[in-house]
Amino acid sequence: MPKDIFSKIIKDYNNELEIILEQKAFSSDVKNLLLSMLYKIENAYEDYKKVKVNVCSKKQFVKEILETIEKRCEEIEIIKMTSKEGQELYEKNINCIVDKEKGKIQTFQNEKSILEAIMKMRQEEIEVSVSKYELMEEPIIQTLLIGNKENSLELITNFNGWSWDITKLEFGKQIYNKLYQMLIILIGNKGIENWINNRKEENEIEEMPSNVILSSKYNESFGITKEEIQGEKIDHIEKIINKFIENYGEELNKYFFKNFIKVAILNTANYNKEYKQKVEEKIQKLKEELKNMSNNKIFIENLSLQKKEITNQIKEIDTILNDELKLRKEYEKRNAKLPNKEKIFSTSHLKLMLEKQRNKKLEQIKEINKKMEPQEYVKIKNELEEKLDFYEEINIQENTKENVLRLETKLEKSFLECFSKKIEKAKEKSEIEKLIYELRYYKKILPIVELEKEKNYIQKELIRKSMQRKNTNKIK
Repeated sequence: MPKDIFSKIIKDYNNELEIILEQKAFSSDVKNLLLSMLYKIENAYEDYKKVKVNVCSKKQFVKEILETIEKRCEEIEIIKMTSKEGQELYEKNINCIVDKEKGKIQTFQNEKSILEAIMKMRQEEIEVSVSKYELMEEPIIQTLLIGNKENSLELITNFNGWSWDITKLEFGKQIYNKLYQMLIILIGNKGIENWINNRKEENEIEEMPSNVILSSKYNESFGITKEEIQGEKIDHIEKIINKFIENYGEELNKYFFKNFIKVAILNTANYNKEYKQKVEEKIQKLKEELKNMSNNKIFIENLSLQKKEITNQIKEIDTILNDELKLRKEYEKRNAKLPNKEKIFSTSHLKLMLEKQRNKKLEQIKEINKKMEPQEYVKIKNELEEKLDFYEEINIQENTKENVLRLETKLEKSFLECFSKKIEKAKEKSEIEKLIYELRYYKKILPIVELEKEKNYIQKELIRKSMQRKNTNKIK
């Protein structure tokens, strides 16, 4: 690109930022810091995009930064490293504090810290099905949020034009970053970044109905529970897994994600004592459940007690549903405890809620009846044993880098198998060129010596395929 055109593009983006900053009551230091950050991004992005390949366009990246500053940032305060507050943040290895509700940022006076704050401000809350993913929820969320943030920051922190240096990242963040990079190498970054940065695809956009009764599905008080509302949301984790299965098959999917989740759980347990305790409690609970199942008679008796308790709850609901006076009293009792915005609209809507609760309890009884069947008993016992083996293999008590490396090595083996499949399916020159850059990047961020032989073999296969398509001379 001619130099004068490149300069014009930089100037245009700077002009956009300056127009936004004119409307903000930021200090001159803050404004200069934001302009400096944008300049660094502008200078590096084209080279970065070429060698990283799995990134959005520069236009998209800069647009989101400008939108976040304009629409979400109300106040930005620079914290001096020499101040008491600055020293406290430094000791905790924190570069910035973000209050999304107030639109407030507190940051050290450098481009990395301000960009990190803007990325945090932009990221949406990630919700996954707790009942479906259990203790996998937090590791998945942390991997996506921290990985996405570090992925955005590497442009001005770890990238020097043609290579990366991630050694400056603290160990736990390195792990989250590696996990995230594996995902975007194997299935692409578009879907994952759309989710985290609130970029909705056209077919996912849903308008809120203007009619009050129709919009009741968004309000728990109109008969829909929070769990049901969550159930209606798109399960993006399932979308990621389905995409993975489409590209690599069911067997590799199970192999890769089993190892992926183990590393994520161990890393989160190392980071978070409360989460570690939850995992320990889960392991203990599984052991107790298996112990209870060792005696089939006691197992059936416990199920019978659960069934009896649920049956009594159904009877209580029926009593209210069949008596208008009791229904009215229940309506008043519940509304007395609820804030105005959550109050139940009418007794009709309470009736709807109770009927749904009743149906759910009937389903629970069906599940208990099924568990009482001999073949189901064996199936449940096997599933509990598999879950216990899964958590015990993680070995969260071993809070060491060696233990993380042990699981990381297993994960990388599964990753390499998937990457080999990707090479095998590649046909076009552009696909092969992209794979060469991906492999180059991957070897920089995942330098596990134990798997050097496997990586060299994959590299040779990729070179061989590239030579067949006569495009190796393009890669420098």
